Amino acid sequence: MRSNIELKKALIIDWDSAIFADIIDAFKVHGYEMEAVKWDNGDYEDNPHFSNKLKRKLKECKYEFVFSFNYFPIVSKVCMEEREKYISWVYDSPHITLYSKTIFNECNHVFHFDSVTVEEFRGYGVSHIEYLPLAANSERLSRIWKDSASEKEITFVGSLYEENLYRQIAYLPEYLKGYLEGIMKAQQSVYGYNFLTEMLSSGVMTEIKKYVKFTLGEQFFIEDNKLFSEMFLGKEVTYCERKEILEKLSESYQVDLYTYNSNLKIGKVRNRGYINYMDEMPRVFKESKINLNISLKTIQTGIPLRVFDVLGAGGFLITNYQSDLLGVFEPGQDLVVYEDPEDLRNKVEFYLKNPEERERIARNGYKKVKEYHSYKVRIGTILENIREKD
Repeated sequence: MRSNIELKKALIIDWDSAIFADIIDAFKVHGYEMEAVKWDNGDYEDNPHFSNKLKRKLKECKYEFVFSFNYFPIVSKVCMEEREKYISWVYDSPHITLYSKTIFNECNHVFHFDSVTVEEFRGYGVSHIEYLPLAANSERLSRIWKDSASEKEITFVGSLYEENLYRQIAYLPEYLKGYLEGIMKAQQSVYGYNFLTEMLSSGVMTEIKKYVKFTLGEQFFIEDNKLFSEMFLGKEVTYCERKEILEKLSESYQVDLYTYNSNLKIGKVRNRGYINYMDEMPRVFKESKINLNISLKTIQTGIPLRVFDVLGAGGFLITNYQSDLLGVFEPGQDLVVYEDPEDLRNKVEFYLKNPEERERIARNGYKKVKEYHSYKVRIGTILENIREKD
């Protein structure tokens, strides 16, 4: 790797991530001048145009490292060739590009928001992967909602994944469809443990592959049952769960949904359509008496970005249980955790009747994120980690 770099200068991959500006600001606080190279939206593994563009950029200037939010195999390939450090902080799930064989490249420094996924990859022999929760820019968010007041009862912001790959399967025999829907229904009621992959035995996968064609090629090492559960089943389970929860709550309470599909109809839910992440979303979180997080089922133990979004905006949050929550937040003090739909309904009723408790918990959550879980803190952790390994 290159050494004796006079300036603290680094290169960041710009792929229009909503938090790109927050990441840039955090690096600046740590004394880095960040230059960007724009992602071309091409193939993540074989992308000659982007590869050449990145190589030219690396030859123009000496950088301490290349950084991206999420993992790009092509960036790892180029960094290996050019002998550059590559730092990746993963926040998506599923994030299939992690199963690229480039993940073993020695130039990589990978940080992932899900602790079980980290252990999974360490089991594969990937030594340069660390657990790192996500974050929020509370200082920016507080400027947006400064004068906001509570107006909405219950709010959910996010996709329902109603147009997922499972629903695009043209045909499955009844016995196979029945089995898949049975295990998905069971998974829907279980929080904190994802068992879909292990329920797809080699025999079941042999049957599935008679009717569903899916492959990633030899450059990936993910097993078929893992790929199918992540890409086809996880989002279908999430759709059913989110739909049922919102539908039932809307029978008794005012529920507002902010999602890309403004035509989606769910019970008495008020579909507000798309909402801007940077400007409008924080205000909605602050104005809502209760914000809901219902995690995507492919997230095994990690804390979704939405949790930090809500708390960082000063909103009150009720979320499903994820085991990584307990190492970062204190349930009942910083946020509220529900165990099942009935428990959620009971807690919604309680906290709507107790505004003082809602406000106390929201204040605690905001203070904790601002002090301990900012992008400034997280980037500091990343920089300290890679320096220790140099």
